[in-house]
Amino acid sequence: PGRRRPPSARLLSFLPVGRKSSSRRKLGAATAALEPTAAAPAPVAAGRAGWGLPLLVFAVALLVRLVYLWQLSGTPLAGLVIGDAEVYDAWARRIAAGDWLGRSEGVFYQAPLYSYTLGALYAVTGPSVAAARVLQAILGAAAAALLARAGRSLFSPRVGLLAGLALALYAPAVYFTGILQKSVLDLFFACLLLALIAPVRAIDTSPRCLARFLAVGAGLAGFMLTRENAVVLLVVVAAWVALQFRTVPWRTRGAALAAV
Repeated sequence: PGRRRPPSARLLSFLPVGRKSSSRRKLGAATAALEPTAAAPAPVAAGRAGWGLPLLVFAVALLVRLVYLWQLSGTPLAGLVIGDAEVYDAWARRIAAGDWLGRSEGVFYQAPLYSYTLGALYAVTGPSVAAARVLQAILGAAAAALLARAGRSLFSPRVGLLAGLALALYAPAVYFTGILQKSVLDLFFACLLLALIAPVRAIDTSPRCLARFLAVGAGLAGFMLTRENAVVLLVVVAAWVALQFRTVPWRTRGAALAAV
């Protein structure tokens, strides 16, 4: 101990060249066990825990919109339905009365989902502008929550909170809660797409991943049935899959796009 072995002794040892003795391996393993290991980065909270912040934003947004509707109810504008709103309301009444296939409409002159949403609501509650406004308040609050979720996934909880609250308090978004217009559905589907796409970090052919892309396709379909020119987002989604995951085999990327 304490003396170095001469080169000749090292050459004449029975240890294979390039390998350590068992004693040295045991010593190395013991040393490694005593060394402090670097803590793995804490994963971003997901699942139920990840919805705490969006639920807070949803509550704030819904409260603001319900207060606005309560204030609106005491004005002459409460029962006013004019312009496009009158067309949507009349179409929804025909749907609720039984014309679910739109035979009286013929070829739709515009995207039909908003009128069918109102029609389904009227079939349950009766033709009620007040009920439509409450539904729009819920959808507007959900859009703010989804935007908070997307901001959290893409950047940080603070960014998600600020983005969600900005939309919750955004005056034009609150204003559109009180009129029968499809802008509320536009905003909801836009935020839904962001919330669905933001968490995607990798793609494969597992059922869970394909289900995610099926959901993206369903959200995009809803957007297109509300706003016709949203069809251009198909090109955007295809470019995102092709370029963001360019190291992934084409077959896998093709399966994701097929799901969309």
